[in-house]
Amino acid sequence: MYNLDQIIKEMQERGMKVPALPILISIPNGNDVLKQYYKYFVEARRETFIYRSEYLEVGKWLENSHHKGLFLYGNVGNGKSQIARLVIPAILLNYYHIIVSVYDATELNKKPDEIISKHILCIDDLGAEANECVIYGQRRQPIAELLDSAEKNGKLILATSNLNKDELLKKYGERTFDRIISMTERVVFNGNSFRK
Repeated sequence: MYNLDQIIKEMQERGMKVPALPILISIPNGNDVLKQYYKYFVEARRETFIYRSEYLEVGKWLENSHHKGLFLYGNVGNGKSQIARLVIPAILLNYYHIIVSVYDATELNKKPDEIISKHILCIDDLGAEANECVIYGQRRQPIAELLDSAEKNGKLILATSNLNKDELLKKYGERTFDRIISMTERVVFNGNSFRK
């Protein structure tokens, strides 16, 4: 029988490129932890905390991420951004002592190299950015570059979008959308907006 861990280690020692997996998130009682942290942030703004059924899926991801990132998408005003930008980064900082670099999707077109260089990141509001940008005369597709780098280098990606599956496919095309699917656990938010 082969010891694959030893083979991988030897490959790395010999300078061979071995695809890395994102870190495994495994927090016992993920739903309770999510609820505690999320409630704190909501009540700090003097708002009423309402726990929705979609959040249960986020709690399951916290319990076992399966070495995948997290993609929250669907209807506006359901707390996707707050979960991705505040709640999960606070949880990961507390439980794993890691920092999540948080960016708005529109920043991808302004500073793609900075964002792509990060290992653990949150991209909020995918779909709001232009598909391409020109930097120093070079035409680039930052989201495609980011996902390619994430897949090859084991980056952990948290992302949100107000677009549905069909809109995401139309905006990004099959190749990029397929990478989103393969690299993340996805949670669809269908509830009515808290803002109404």
